[in-house]
Amino acid sequence: MNAEINKLELNDLTEVNNIAYACARTATEAMGLKIGKRAAARIPAWKVRIQSKIEKLRRNISQVESWKAGTLKNEDVKKRLERAYHIRDKGLAVVSEHLKQRV
Repeated sequence: MNAEINKLELNDLTEVNNIAYACARTATEAMGLKIGKRAAARIPAWKVRIQSKIEKLRRNISQVESWKAGTLKNEDVKKRLERAYHIRDKGLAVVSEHLKQRV
Protein backbone atom coordinates (compact mmCIF):
# COMPACT_ATOMS: atom_id res chain seq x y z
CA MET A 1 0.00 0.00 0.00
CA ASN A 2 2.82 2.40 0.81
CA ALA A 3 4.26 2.10 -2.72
CA GLU A 4 0.87 2.81 -4.28
CA ILE A 5 0.18 5.76 -1.97
CA ASN A 6 3.49 7.36 -2.98
CA LYS A 7 2.37 7.33 -6.63
CA LEU A 8 -0.79 9.29 -5.85
CA GLU A 9 -0.97 13.05 -6.20
CA LEU A 10 -2.83 14.34 -3.15
CA ASN A 11 -3.97 17.96 -3.19
CA ASP A 12 -5.43 18.53 0.26
CA LEU A 13 -5.72 17.08 3.73
CA THR A 14 -9.17 15.61 3.09
CA GLU A 15 -7.82 13.41 0.32
CA VAL A 16 -4.97 12.28 2.57
CA ASN A 17 -7.45 11.37 5.32
CA ASN A 18 -9.69 9.48 2.90
CA ILE A 19 -6.77 7.48 1.49
CA ALA A 20 -5.41 6.74 4.99
CA TYR A 21 -8.85 5.53 6.12
CA ALA A 22 -9.28 3.34 3.03
CA CYS A 23 -5.84 1.78 3.55
CA ALA A 24 -6.50 1.13 7.23
CA ARG A 25 -9.87 -0.43 6.49
CA THR A 26 -8.42 -2.62 3.75
CA ALA A 27 -5.59 -3.80 5.99
CA THR A 28 -8.01 -4.52 8.84
CA GLU A 29 -10.30 -6.55 6.59
CA ALA A 30 -7.30 -8.44 5.20
CA MET A 31 -6.33 -9.45 8.74
CA GLY A 32 -9.85 -10.76 9.31
CA LEU A 33 -10.83 -8.33 12.05
CA LYS A 34 -14.34 -6.96 12.48
CA ILE A 35 -15.02 -3.40 11.44
CA GLY A 36 -17.73 -1.06 12.58
CA LYS A 37 -19.15 -3.16 15.40
CA ARG A 38 -20.19 -0.70 18.06
CA ALA A 39 -20.75 -1.63 21.64
CA ALA A 40 -24.35 -1.89 22.76
CA ALA A 41 -25.84 1.41 23.85
CA ARG A 42 -25.35 1.89 27.58
CA ILE A 43 -28.39 2.77 29.63
CA PRO A 44 -27.80 6.05 31.49
CA ALA A 45 -27.34 5.77 35.26
CA TRP A 46 -30.29 8.06 36.01
CA LYS A 47 -32.61 5.79 34.04
CA VAL A 48 -31.36 2.66 35.83
CA ARG A 49 -31.92 4.34 39.21
CA ILE A 50 -35.47 5.36 38.31
CA GLN A 51 -36.29 1.90 36.96
CA SER A 52 -35.00 0.21 40.10
CA LYS A 53 -37.05 2.55 42.32
CA ILE A 54 -40.18 1.79 40.28
CA GLU A 55 -39.54 -1.96 40.56
CA LYS A 56 -39.16 -1.64 44.34
CA LEU A 57 -42.38 0.39 44.63
CA ARG A 58 -44.29 -2.15 42.53
CA ARG A 59 -43.00 -4.99 44.69
CA ASN A 60 -44.09 -3.11 47.82
CA ILE A 61 -47.51 -2.37 46.32
CA SER A 62 -48.00 -6.06 45.64
CA GLN A 63 -46.99 -6.97 49.17
CA VAL A 64 -49.25 -4.32 50.74
CA GLU A 65 -52.17 -5.47 48.58
CA SER A 66 -51.62 -9.09 49.61
CA TRP A 67 -51.44 -7.95 53.26
CA LYS A 68 -54.76 -6.16 52.77
CA ALA A 69 -56.26 -9.30 51.25
CA GLY A 70 -54.93 -11.38 54.16
CA THR A 71 -52.64 -13.59 52.08
CA LEU A 72 -49.31 -12.17 53.24
CA LYS A 73 -47.90 -14.60 55.79
CA ASN A 74 -44.25 -13.52 55.98
CA GLU A 75 -43.75 -11.58 59.21
CA ASP A 76 -40.38 -10.19 58.14
CA VAL A 77 -41.96 -8.56 55.10
CA LYS A 78 -44.72 -7.13 57.28
CA LYS A 79 -42.15 -5.67 59.69
CA ARG A 80 -40.14 -4.15 56.82
CA LEU A 81 -43.25 -2.58 55.30
CA GLU A 82 -44.37 -1.28 58.71
CA ARG A 83 -40.98 0.35 59.32
CA ALA A 84 -40.83 1.85 55.85
CA TYR A 85 -44.38 3.19 55.55
CA HIS A 86 -45.74 3.42 59.15
CA ILE A 87 -48.74 1.27 58.32
CA ARG A 88 -50.12 1.22 61.88
CA ASP A 89 -50.49 5.00 61.88
CA LYS A 90 -51.74 5.43 58.31
CA GLY A 91 -53.53 2.19 57.49
CA LEU A 92 -53.08 -0.26 54.64
CA ALA A 93 -55.46 1.52 52.24
CA VAL A 94 -53.69 4.88 52.59
CA VAL A 95 -50.23 3.35 52.19
CA SER A 96 -51.35 1.36 49.16
CA GLU A 97 -52.81 4.46 47.49
CA HIS A 98 -49.68 6.48 48.31
CA LEU A 99 -47.41 3.87 46.73
CA LYS A 100 -49.58 3.66 43.61
CA GLN A 101 -49.42 7.44 43.19
CA ARG A 102 -45.64 7.41 43.59
CA VAL A 103 -45.30 4.93 40.73
